[in-house]
Amino acid sequence: METYLKKPIFFLLLSVLYFSHLNRNHTARGYSQYKYTSERYYVALEDTDHVKRGFQALLRSFLENLQKNLSTSTLLNVAANTTDVIEIENRHHKLTDLSSFFQYSSEQAALLADKIELCFEITKNESESYLRKWEEIRWTPPSISTEVKALVDEYFIEMQSFHTIFSEIIDDFLEYIAHVLRSVRDIFIEYADIQTDSFRRFKTIKLCYNLYMDFLQQWSAIIFKCTTATDLNTAYDVYTTSETTSRHVMKQLEFRMQRLHNCLASRDYRIRCQFLRNPEKDLSKLFIKLDELQQYFDIKIKRGRVNSNRKRRSDISEGHKSVGLKFKMQINREHNSTADNENKCIPVDFPYEYMSTNLKKCFDFLLWENK
Repeated sequence: METYLKKPIFFLLLSVLYFSHLNRNHTARGYSQYKYTSERYYVALEDTDHVKRGFQALLRSFLENLQKNLSTSTLLNVAANTTDVIEIENRHHKLTDLSSFFQYSSEQAALLADKIELCFEITKNESESYLRKWEEIRWTPPSISTEVKALVDEYFIEMQSFHTIFSEIIDDFLEYIAHVLRSVRDIFIEYADIQTDSFRRFKTIKLCYNLYMDFLQQWSAIIFKCTTATDLNTAYDVYTTSETTSRHVMKQLEFRMQRLHNCLASRDYRIRCQFLRNPEKDLSKLFIKLDELQQYFDIKIKRGRVNSNRKRRSDISEGHKSVGLKFKMQINREHNSTADNENKCIPVDFPYEYMSTNLKKCFDFLLWENK
């Protein structure tokens, strides 16, 4: 009889231990929902990088193809040994293809600008989501002691400052990159429209094709180089640097979030939660990363406005948000003044005023008499 009584007691104790273990695991898993950066963030990065690589590849071989396709040299001209009718038809297609290239490139520049804008917006949202999750932890069971809650609050304030500065820098990067890409878009579409409009006035004879193709070969190269030379490459570099830093920041935020989960789940606050006692020191490397990012941006675009992010962070932490707003307005004014003075790459009264006398005869003068 005694043996039979021991068995139920043994299984009862085993059940208590088992469900207690499940409960502890459930508590730990309850925090695991905060562990990972969203898939949407990584998809946005990959999607943007794919569009950027495609746009770069599209532009990379343009000048070489321009030399081959618009040359009237017998060495490069694929239509040199064909009949006049076929040759004219081939050259007609080449001219329309050139216009189509600039039209399509304009669309791709706009697409890349939109992709980067969306990607940066998602990046800021991810940073903010970690902020919200950190705040939610204070109200998530199991309850934490008043002392630990106060430490979590102090750490949260420091993270707020980090998020604010990070978002401002991302906005600066986006403003510059979007401005460059949309300038490329505007110039390319204007040049494509000029070609389409000019071709409607064009006299389709062989001599005129030769003159016009030589003209377009020269000016297409000039306008293309002017549009894509320095600023576009700088925009690529700025985006790549921001993407690399963004990935690093997300990994660091994820690490700190998981560390907090482990700290609270273990209940061993004195050992596991030491990092909460000095949030500024714990986040110092991330703030240094932001300082480096801002200085890189200032030097790269040569605005000469290297700033102290530490000062900005201190101002924001103390509630002086107007300082941050004033700084942001100053950046916008500087950027706008730069944009207003930018060289458009397409000269005034182009193309008619830049054509030779013989080439002008290849166009319907009456349609251009107001030029």
